[in-house]
Amino acid sequence: MNSRLIWGVLAGCIPPEEPPSTLAPAIQFAGIADGDSVVAGQELTLRATASDADHRGADLSSIWTLDGVPTCDDDSLAADGSTSCDFVFVEGVHTVSVQVTDPDGLSATTELSVSAAFDNRPPTITSLTLGPSEPTVESTLSCQVLADDPDGDPLTYSFVWTVNDEGLASNFSTLSGVFAKDDTVSCTATATDGELASSPSSSPLLVIRNASPSAPDIGILPLEPNEHELDLTCILYGVSSDPDGDPVDYEISWHVDDTPFFGATTQTRPGDTVPAEELDQGEHWQCGVKAYDGDGGASSTTTTVIIEP
Repeated sequence: MNSRLIWGVLAGCIPPEEPPSTLAPAIQFAGIADGDSVVAGQELTLRATASDADHRGADLSSIWTLDGVPTCDDDSLAADGSTSCDFVFVEGVHTVSVQVTDPDGLSATTELSVSAAFDNRPPTITSLTLGPSEPTVESTLSCQVLADDPDGDPLTYSFVWTVNDEGLASNFSTLSGVFAKDDTVSCTATATDGELASSPSSSPLLVIRNASPSAPDIGILPLEPNEHELDLTCILYGVSSDPDGDPVDYEISWHVDDTPFFGATTQTRPGDTVPAEELDQGEHWQCGVKAYDGDGGASSTTTTVIIEP
């Protein structure tokens, strides 16, 4: 400083020079605003940009926090003053803040609140069963399905049935009356939450089994037989029906006091008659008739009379 200037300062003519002023940095988020919604469970990079009138961006440092807890180890800023941090938010409302500090120790902080929720996710079918396991043409098949929705959304179901690999126009969980013996049947189910659908799930094939014929309606004549008077005859009042349309044959057997009797003769059907001389007072004679369809299906019925004096 020259002598003139010094003399002027001392004389009060020229004010003394003040040290240059130092300004605090400024910081603001980029691309996100307070109250925004974000997707829970997915990585999201948040960015902020700082400025400082006295320093370069690279001279600043940053501290990011999530709900008050410091995060992100890299505290450096880029030359343009930008800083970023990666987050994976759990469901809920969170507070994110970022603080920048310059070499003079001056700092600035900004924060915002974000609401994290999962994007709608599709349901998943966890179980599908088709039953009963050994159906016949008389069965009602039921496609039972269980599914899980990760968002807890209510679910509805759609169904596709196939019989012998041909689709049916049915969207119900049950099916009946449209198949025959030896047909193969399966069901496919899809769950939906109203927006997204699960992958379809299909049951194993079920084979429609042979159905047994109905039991015949039978009786013994005479209704009140007497000892050694009249032959006993086992009568079929009504023939059996077979759900598959198979022809039905009959087998007649006799028991006397629970002991098999093999001496029956034939009147209308083989073995339908017991000769009168075989009948003794007080005996219990039982006629049994088995209806069978030749394919493993059978049903039986019995009736009993007591021999009078």
